[in-house]
Amino acid sequence: MKVGAAPAAAPLLAPAPPPRRAPPAPGAKRRPSPWPHPSTLAPGEVALVGVHTDDLPAPWGVEIAVAGRSNVGKSSAINRLLKRDGLARTSSTPGRTQTLNFFAVGGTGVLVDLPGYGFARVPDAVKARWAGFIESYLYRRENLSLVISLIDGSIPAQRIDTELIEALIEADVPLVVVATKMDRLSRTRRGPALEALAATHGVPAIIGVSSVDGTGFDELRALVHDVWSGEDPYEDDEDDDDE
Repeated sequence: MKVGAAPAAAPLLAPAPPPRRAPPAPGAKRRPSPWPHPSTLAPGEVALVGVHTDDLPAPWGVEIAVAGRSNVGKSSAINRLLKRDGLARTSSTPGRTQTLNFFAVGGTGVLVDLPGYGFARVPDAVKARWAGFIESYLYRRENLSLVISLIDGSIPAQRIDTELIEALIEADVPLVVVATKMDRLSRTRRGPALEALAATHGVPAIIGVSSVDGTGFDELRALVHDVWSGEDPYEDDEDDDDE
């Protein structure tokens, strides 16, 4: 390392994650679920409960997690996705929220809002707790069926996002990358920008969305409902590759 150079930043998640969906230890106790199963809610009704990973109850229903940096527009994206204004709210101190927010959607499934990462003013100790907090959920949650990784589509690729995406791919966690804030780019720039981001992050494609004008949310919503219904959203793509 060159003299005077800043030390390399610690990776967002552990490079060698524990086996995914590991069963609970023998004799381990789980707290009963503090919120209703999605099937008990009226169609479209949403129930919200925030919990720490140490308090996660037994899995119930298909879960889809949403991850992203603290300023990526995650709350706005969740509100657009679920068609509920003000449902997901930003923290008064970005980056310090240390709970998982579960949105149980009646008749469908569960959307899990993960704490935002990458906020510069968060102390290193908090960042370390965040990493362990998220690893516990992403790598061991038995019914996690998809992670929506949000990135900012209006700026160049960020290394911290690439680290998360690579870690999820390495751990064989189902993943879709979604670029927010596409309204900040002209329509002619959107396609090339998404292609460049996909190449940098090592994924075949990225869905571009805008919480301002609704761009891309029909596609993302269809994908989410396919996963909640138990369908493989990539099955057609795999069939095409075999031809």
